[in-house]
Amino acid sequence: MVEIQDWIKKQLKKGYKKEQIKEGLRKAGYQQDIINSVDFLARKNKQTKQSLIALVMLLVVVVIVWLVINNSAVKKEKTIHVNIPSSFSGYNPTNLNELNTFVSLCESFLDESLEIKKEILDDENEVLCSLFLHKNSSAYVPSIHAISSELTQGKYICISVKLNNIIKEKFLDISEEEPFHVCNIIKPPLERLSFSRINPEQNLVFPEGEIFCSEAFKSDRSQFVSFSGFVPESDSFSAEIYLVPQGSIPEILNKNSFSEAKSKVESCIFLWQLERPIVSQEQR
Repeated sequence: MVEIQDWIKKQLKKGYKKEQIKEGLRKAGYQQDIINSVDFLARKNKQTKQSLIALVMLLVVVVIVWLVINNSAVKKEKTIHVNIPSSFSGYNPTNLNELNTFVSLCESFLDESLEIKKEILDDENEVLCSLFLHKNSSAYVPSIHAISSELTQGKYICISVKLNNIIKEKFLDISEEEPFHVCNIIKPPLERLSFSRINPEQNLVFPEGEIFCSEAFKSDRSQFVSFSGFVPESDSFSAEIYLVPQGSIPEILNKNSFSEAKSKVESCIFLWQLERPIVSQEQR
């Protein structure tokens, strides 16, 4: 019995159909119960093949996921540290001069025609900067890299966006006849340094979010939007930038709630957005 079952299994593996195998067994004079066992062994063979296919597909999925995670990790490591004459006192600016220098450095990286930008940045119009303790020199230096898939709670960062190319890609013309402002919506607010300046004539600050507006340049010089601060304790962070007609600015800045002001800004010309999860230091 065992020998004939082994023979049937071999025929099934070779690709013979069960009816062909049954017919061969009948001609050879085998009993009906052995002939009927072909159906059982055929089902078992099919299930084995399906299990093998499922296992192979699972392995393929695991490999793809590993490659995605590994590629993401490699991107996060693509960071450059800038050696500059100006020194910083810690992991965040400690005075207004350091803050201005830090933001300017972040913006200037986007303004430079550097080949390394293509290797580091996912989008050449946006960059994230932080301060890094250089082990060799024991100095705090700017760290410049792509905006990763997540932000770390409590870390001081600066996000800079260069709008020139974004505006050109949208075929927008900022003319003297119809002046515009650039307004950005940040939710939740980044935690500012105590000496950071807030202009109440251009900014709205609420517990759930902030709106900042500034005049859009009418010349060919670089137009940046930068926001800096400590990443807050929250599940996620989002930022949006809009082009807003000058006539709408007083109405926006006179709104009494974040939701009303946000709704008015969002009715204008959309330029850019960012949304990232926030993780704790322990989760990294």
